[in-house]
Amino acid sequence: MEKETEFRRIASLASRENLPLALILIGSFLLRAYRMGEAFGGFHGFNEAFYTLYAQKYLARPIYALLTEATDFNNPPLFSYLLFLSFKLFGVSEASARLVPIVFAVLATYFTYLVAVKLYGRRVGLLSAMLVAFNPAFVIVGRNVQIDIVFVCFILIALYYYLKSKEAADLKNKCLAGLFLGLGILAKQPAILLLGIIVLWEISRDWNFTWFKKSFLCFALIPFLLPLSWFIYHLIANPKRLITEQTIRAGSIRPPNLLFFQKYFIGESFWMFSPLVFVLVVLGIGLLLYRRNHSDKLILLTLAVYTSFYFFFHQHTYYLLPIVPFACIAGATLIDSMKSRLIFVFVLSIPLITSVFYSVLLLAGHKYGYNHFKNLAMVVEKEAGTKSAAILITDTFDAEYGPLVEYYLPWAKVTTKEDVVFGKGKKVYFLAPWWVLNLDPSSLGVQNISRTMYLPTAFGYVFYQAPSSDHYFAQGKLKVVKVGAFTDFGFTRVKVPFLTLVDLDKYKRSIEASNR
Repeated sequence: MEKETEFRRIASLASRENLPLALILIGSFLLRAYRMGEAFGGFHGFNEAFYTLYAQKYLARPIYALLTEATDFNNPPLFSYLLFLSFKLFGVSEASARLVPIVFAVLATYFTYLVAVKLYGRRVGLLSAMLVAFNPAFVIVGRNVQIDIVFVCFILIALYYYLKSKEAADLKNKCLAGLFLGLGILAKQPAILLLGIIVLWEISRDWNFTWFKKSFLCFALIPFLLPLSWFIYHLIANPKRLITEQTIRAGSIRPPNLLFFQKYFIGESFWMFSPLVFVLVVLGIGLLLYRRNHSDKLILLTLAVYTSFYFFFHQHTYYLLPIVPFACIAGATLIDSMKSRLIFVFVLSIPLITSVFYSVLLLAGHKYGYNHFKNLAMVVEKEAGTKSAAILITDTFDAEYGPLVEYYLPWAKVTTKEDVVFGKGKKVYFLAPWWVLNLDPSSLGVQNISRTMYLPTAFGYVFYQAPSSDHYFAQGKLKVVKVGAFTDFGFTRVKVPFLTLVDLDKYKRSIEASNR
């Protein structure tokens, strides 16, 4: 009886201790899962449609076709495998595609907690998980159908098992660390940088290389086994395509300048963390630089290496994503250092609230209501059917939105070449962004296709921050407008034009008629 009572006491204590983490993970999932069935578009909507189409086309083929018939030689295929699996289980849809990054975002939050616990203890772990779970960049990329959250999750898992190997089961945990790092590389190549980070970290502690044992060699070699199988196969089967696309990726190397540093690195970091958390993170990094204990050096090295990679190799904002968990750990160590309970609560709660607020603003401005391509499909299908529609687009439009048009209008002939569609017995349309053509919608053959804007509303006030671009985290000036009663909460919906569809035959006839 006493043993049973002790067991219940321990179980009750464990459940109370794990409740905050469970709430963080549930909140992390719910924030990303809300409106997960929205149409593709907005922030890197190109990627969402591209990877969905890529995985979708293999559903009717043997699973090995994902390896042997690859058409994307830019990145290894793990993300496509995961989408393929989700489509097999749940069917092809926006929601089943987004389920993959959402699951990995929640896992990444959990392993951020575990890594922080290994380095600094449970309280820093919880604070780190809280900051990561509601970080604007981690929220939006963690529900977008793109690779980055997957490889970041795997480097966190690999790092956790490496840290665990220093306490127990050295060989087993280092092999697990190597396996998960290999999966990270199979998702995206920058995961390999973690290996260099760990080597530098170990050297900073022990210049005599006593840590370089058989178990470390296993950790260092295992990651290459999985990705090498893919690279070697295609180096034999598709050498020209593989070398060309990998060379193009390497060709993105360019030195940053002062304008880039100010506008993109500082500006994007400011918004990707949210303003107050950005300040918290900078101060936290300052604290680590001041202390420089062994755990601090690991965080600082990771931040330095992945920031350098962003600066010199690929200056696209989502390549900053790997620094987010480690920067949040730095911010958490600063909060943890607060001695006064009142200051602790204030320094945690205010930045956290603003982080959630900016995450909602980012999702509302960048992801919700981008239904214009779905609306476009309904218009074209109603007018021309699914067999006689041809859509002419420019090369610029194709580079920005091509996969979205292909995903929502798979039955239409979409081309950038006029001679392909004219004279082929099809109903021919020209498609462009509304603000580019700026045609009178009352003209014969001209239709504006709208999207729905979702404006966060609280206490009767609408909050709106226009995205500066579908490629960046930076936002425009925050606008606050009184629209309703104090009890009004939720989203205010506003329809705005986004695309212009021109029936070329009708429009040509209207021009000819006006010139007579």
